[in-house]
This record gives sequence, C-alpha cells and structure tokens, in this order.
Amino acid sequence: MDSVAESKKNTQKRRGARRGNGEGSIFQRKRADGTTYETAYWCAGVSLPNGKRKDLYGKTRGEVAKKLQATLHARDHGTPVTGPR
Repeated sequence: MDSVAESKKNTQKRRGARRGNGEGSIFQRKRADGTTYETAYWCAGVSLPNGKRKDLYGKTRGEVAKKLQATLHARDHGTPVTGPR
C-alpha cells in the first residue's frame, strides 16, 4: 500500500505546474509519426473569445512564451489579436 501512495506522490511532484483553462499551451512541434523535427520548433495555442484558436510559433520556448504572454494580454484587454500574416 505504501509503495502505491509513494508512487502517486512522486508522479505529482514530477508533473510540475499546469496551466489553467484559457491560459494557452506551449509544446514542442512534432511530426505526424510522433518524432520531433531536426530543428526544434515550439508552438503555443490560445483560445480567442470568438471561439477560434490562435497558434504561435518560434525557435525557442522562451520566444514562444513571450508571444503567448503578449497575445493573452491583448485578448484580456479587448485588443484585436493579429499576427504577422
């Protein structure tokens, strides 16, 4: 019994912080077969008030995190969320 409880406790520690609803997500982009690209691409996705989803891309996780933060700020303050395209 103790090993099961200890296992659950260790699993919860490893997960770390999780994002709540509406806070977007950051992940490393993968191919359809599940392998990663030679050059890592990072993606972020955030839901918009009109029900659509905005995808953001970058070469590093930090770059994508900055873009996500700016997009969330614009969304929360009612500014139209637009991209470079």
